[in-house]
Amino acid sequence: MTDKILEKFRQLLVREDGIIESVYNFQACDKFKEIFDQCPGHKSFLIDIDINNKIILCVTDNSDGVRIKIGDKYLYIKKGPVYNEDILRNDIYPIFIQLLYLGVIFPSNKDILSYWEKPEDDLNGAECYAAEDQLVKSKYLGDIIEKYCKNVASAFEIGCNIGRNINYLKTKMGLSVGAIEISKYAIEQMKIKYDALADADIYIGNAPEVIKKVPNQAYDIVYSMAVLMHIHPDVKEDFWENIVRISNKYLITIENELRSSERNWHRNYEQIFTELGLKSIYSETLGHEQLLFGYQVRIFEK
Repeated sequence: MTDKILEKFRQLLVREDGIIESVYNFQACDKFKEIFDQCPGHKSFLIDIDINNKIILCVTDNSDGVRIKIGDKYLYIKKGPVYNEDILRNDIYPIFIQLLYLGVIFPSNKDILSYWEKPEDDLNGAECYAAEDQLVKSKYLGDIIEKYCKNVASAFEIGCNIGRNINYLKTKMGLSVGAIEISKYAIEQMKIKYDALADADIYIGNAPEVIKKVPNQAYDIVYSMAVLMHIHPDVKEDFWENIVRISNKYLITIENELRSSERNWHRNYEQIFTELGLKSIYSETLGHEQLLFGYQVRIFEK
């Protein structure tokens, strides 16, 4: 486990009165919620969840230990005081991550949206997206469009951040472009960084909501790059339907389909979009050279 990952874990927790409590108010998956809701707030009981054959989780109203708040109750990863960083690192963190990866718990949509409105970390900040070394991702996108998408004149990105991809598609490939982006700050930086995007049609807001404003079949290509994976599990089915609706010819997804974490959820995009009537025409798993190692690329045709 790297120090960088551990620091990310520390930032999720706040210590008060011997309690280490998540700053997020988490939600439980449907199956776990049925069990959890049966627990009276003033009592504790044991829930046996088999994660690497080592964990029993305790729910209680108030106790020393490491806990995650779910509604008005608490899910304890460990009861009793935590004396040192080794316990946090070696015993508690892996269980917490497994709960996220398995989709047993996840942050509320409100917390997720609040983060993406202006990420404060280096990983997802607007300036990071515009870095020179990130252009390899935009070039890869352009390459697969040229190879697999025929007779296209326009492209629309779901979650464009500062606009690196759409700027590339417009200036290098001559496509008319548009996008959705939740961060007003990122769009402000776009106007400073990329003059070519001054007339781009940008919808600002939460994608599942503002996509409803985009006209039918408005763009030949609709695509996402490491964005759909951040859409909350509570998203309504009509979001996926609207993605298909606004595409005239093609849909491209470049997403992590393997695992979930505290801000992303794995999905089978081939299943989602073929069930909505699209035809899968290309798929590959990316390597290190595209800076999106392990991400799955899918191209669909209407």
